[in-house]
Amino acid sequence: MPHSHPVTAAVQAAHTAVLIYDRSPLCTLALARYLDRPVTRTLRAEIDRVFADQVYEPTVFLVHPLGFITPTPVRRITYADSLTFQAVHKAVYREHGFTLVDVPPGLPAGRADLVEATISRLTST
Repeated sequence: MPHSHPVTAAVQAAHTAVLIYDRSPLCTLALARYLDRPVTRTLRAEIDRVFADQVYEPTVFLVHPLGFITPTPVRRITYADSLTFQAVHKAVYREHGFTLVDVPPGLPAGRADLVEATISRLTST
C-alpha cells in the first residue's frame, strides 16, 4: 500500500488488528426495511462512506437467537418477529456482498470459539 508519509508502528498495528463491530449502518438499513420506513439521506451517505472507506471486512458473524426473548419495557419484539427481522438482516448483508458466518445458539464460550477460529482462519491466509 503506497503512502506519501511515513507509516508509524501504531498505524501498521491498526491495519493488522481485528476489530469486531456490534452493529453497522446496514443494521439500521435492515431496521428501516423491517419497519417499512424510508432510508434517509444521512443513512445512505453513511452506507456509501463505509463502503468507500472499506471500513468492514466482507465477513459478517450472524449470531442466532437462543430460542426465546425476555420482554422488557424497551424490548417488545416477539420471538417470531425477531426471526423475521433476522431474515431481513441476512438479506441486507447478502445484498451488499457480505459473506455470513452463522453463529448458532449455544453457550457463550462455544460461540466465542467459533468466532475466534473463523477470524484465525480468515487472517492466516
